[in-house]
Amino acid sequence: MSFITIPKATVERHNLKGSGYTVVESYQSRTGETFKTYFTIWSKDLPAIGSEVKVSGKYSDSINNYEDREGVARTNISRSVNDPKVEILTAPAVDAFAGADEDTPF
Repeated sequence: MSFITIPKATVERHNLKGSGYTVVESYQSRTGETFKTYFTIWSKDLPAIGSEVKVSGKYSDSINNYEDREGVARTNISRSVNDPKVEILTAPAVDAFAGADEDTPF
């Protein structure tokens, strides 16, 4: 069993069943090219989308083979973190006027 620490990642979306969320870790290569790595964090506690988090936990991955729409064989790797310890580094800004219109008092 492997353990992983993701020092800084952004919460991209919540899973449909509310049992986890996807984070993306971005980094630059020596040539200046930006790469992104996606992880599924399995937890009932869901940080807000757009939050920056530090995550550590049990790492696992699985290799998935499938055919794309053109019938070409493809492979991808699903990366997961189980039993995570999550630290919220920054939360997304909240728009205090979201949903307000001309009829809203003040």
